[in-house]
Amino acid sequence: MNRILLTGLLLVQAFALIAAQPDLLQHQQWPEATQRQLTGDQYLRPAIPETGAAVAEVDTTGIWFHLRHGNRAQAASELNRLQIANPDWQPADELLQAFQQPKTQPEVTVEKTEDPYNLDMGRLAGISGENQAIRELSSEHLQQLAEQTLERQHTNNALLLGWIYLQRDEAPLALPLFQEAANWQPGSDAEDGLAASHFQLALQAIQAQQPEEALQQAGLSQQHGRTTAYADLGWLLYEAQLYAAAQTAFAQSPVTESSIYGQLLTLQAQQQYAAAENLACAERSRSQRLTEICDDLGPLLAWAAFEAADYRQAAERFDPLLTAAPENADYAFALEESLQRLNATAGLDEARQRHPLLRSKVSRLAFDRAWGRKQFDLAQRTRAASTLAGREDWQVTFGLKGRIKQGDRGLTRLTHYQPYVAATRLWDEVRMGVSLQSDHFRSGRPPLTADFGSQPDEQAERRALAQSHSVSPELSARHERDGLTLQGSFFTVHSGEAKDSQAYGQLQGDWYPDSGLVSLNLFRLPLEDSLLARQGARDPTSDRDWGQVADQGGRLLVALPIRDQASVAFSGTLASQQGRRVAGNDRKALRVDLARDFAEDFSELELDYLRLGPFVEWMSWDKNLSHFTLGQGGYYSPQQLWRLGLQLELLSAEARDWQLRVRTGLSWNWAREAESSRYPLDEDGQVYASSRSSGPGAELMLEGVWRASSHLLAGGYFGHALADDYRDTSFGLLVRVPLQSRHAVISADLPLSSLPGH
Repeated sequence: MNRILLTGLLLVQAFALIAAQPDLLQHQQWPEATQRQLTGDQYLRPAIPETGAAVAEVDTTGIWFHLRHGNRAQAASELNRLQIANPDWQPADELLQAFQQPKTQPEVTVEKTEDPYNLDMGRLAGISGENQAIRELSSEHLQQLAEQTLERQHTNNALLLGWIYLQRDEAPLALPLFQEAANWQPGSDAEDGLAASHFQLALQAIQAQQPEEALQQAGLSQQHGRTTAYADLGWLLYEAQLYAAAQTAFAQSPVTESSIYGQLLTLQAQQQYAAAENLACAERSRSQRLTEICDDLGPLLAWAAFEAADYRQAAERFDPLLTAAPENADYAFALEESLQRLNATAGLDEARQRHPLLRSKVSRLAFDRAWGRKQFDLAQRTRAASTLAGREDWQVTFGLKGRIKQGDRGLTRLTHYQPYVAATRLWDEVRMGVSLQSDHFRSGRPPLTADFGSQPDEQAERRALAQSHSVSPELSARHERDGLTLQGSFFTVHSGEAKDSQAYGQLQGDWYPDSGLVSLNLFRLPLEDSLLARQGARDPTSDRDWGQVADQGGRLLVALPIRDQASVAFSGTLASQQGRRVAGNDRKALRVDLARDFAEDFSELELDYLRLGPFVEWMSWDKNLSHFTLGQGGYYSPQQLWRLGLQLELLSAEARDWQLRVRTGLSWNWAREAESSRYPLDEDGQVYASSRSSGPGAELMLEGVWRASSHLLAGGYFGHALADDYRDTSFGLLVRVPLQSRHAVISADLPLSSLPGH
């Protein structure tokens, strides 16, 4: 009866204890795998939204259970396990003090012993919560205890020593202890130790740059219960930039949103964007961030193909992207550019039918490109703009040009007035222009003693004419397309002292590569250095006519950007100068300009450009034909002419009610004129002596235009050039009447513009 009562009392006490601490029955589990780290192997992972879990409160019920029953070794082993699994956890002081207090629970009687082994193990259990003390333990002493533990086959002590070795980052020594403990007493405690040991070995393999070994150890850790071993290892490998191994680790781990995200990061790190896109889009339903990656990788791959000049793949990728985002101007530009690079005209036309933005916003890009190249007709065709409205219909211009060149009367002196009327209109894609010019020249009569003609003539009525008049009709055309401008003109000069008509003209092509400009100009133009050179003259003595010199040849210009807002230009000219009864002459010229655009530094001035930079120029003529005797040309033709100077060019903003262009420069000039035959065609032995000169030079040209009203533009220009024994002034006025309303002026409206009909 007493035994029954005693048994009942014990059961009541047991149930009371369980009721007071119900968590004693809870099974000890690892903390969340993404939070588990080993001491000494801290690492930073990339931010993983939506998957990071807060560190759960550490359950110490098992430790208290073992302490209350006097099992200090098992309590210490459990404490070590929890510290390894939760490196940020600090045991409560109450728990640490419990290891130092004598046991108060009478349920289990512990036999007192003086066995040094048991005493040492007890001491280890007492300091198991102190990391510093654990690391200061003698390796030899721990090895001796491990050997004795294996001999005695003491499971709890093997577990305790195993966790202590893990605290010391000595997984190779911990592993055999956990293996033997598992053999002696299979259970979760030994399996947890084996999992932790193999994972610590994996971390050490990463530090040794042995990714294959790390993967193998992670697999063993997973076999012993660490289900997230591969995923945890994947982040460590990713941080170590071992991307291929990290990808393998994430692929081996259980399929979760986090492991898929890890695979995507490693694939992108290896630039395997296509594989990343396939994976992200296949798993996009798992989370918002996978959906965003799927959406982002498509454009990334498209731009990568575009940058790699794989325009076929770029076009294939940008087409659906533009369909999904019809307002994306960047996609539209890349698609059109790719198709143009492929010369896929039919594909481009079809794409423009399907994508409205290719007909609207992309045209803005083409508009801006044409505008920057001053291809205003092309810009107008590409995209309607109010600033260009009214230019396609007729525009009629009335103007006056003038020039006053100082010099010797009847020889180098020249006054030239040119009233003119012109009209221009755009037909389809070609701008046509017509003009009629009336040229009035005056140089004064040369003195009786002047070297003019074959010899001085004392009969005043037969002396050279002091003035001349001619009429010049002109027809011109200009065609602009993307990357190319073609322009040509043809005109004739009728009448003049020589009573002869001449035909002139020029053809110019401007090519625009990806950067820079290449321009070729072929020309046959009249020289206007003197009345003799421009109109010709008749010899007062022999009545023979001579002069009327034409300059014919070609000029090549190459301009290249060399850095931000800076460019260099190279130009060269080869030409031949021929006239009636004038010795033939060849000329050559080279010039290099270096300039920087400072317009952005003066943004408040609203400038289109402000270029400043040095230049060097060289010119040479085969013969010196600068005199006015029969056979001479009456134009400046030194055998060597060098100019070194600084030039400034300014253009105010386009599309305003007014516009101004300025060009000015300063230079130092060196010239050498060789001796010249007095009568080059007769070679009678008489010569003009050679000469040399040097000195400063300067030039200035101002031109502007103003929109007085929607149907009236007014403009003018003024220029002056000077050098040693040289003064030249030019000026002009114009009134332009557009039949359609104009809302702004552009640089093509300036008085010296080469546009047809201007």
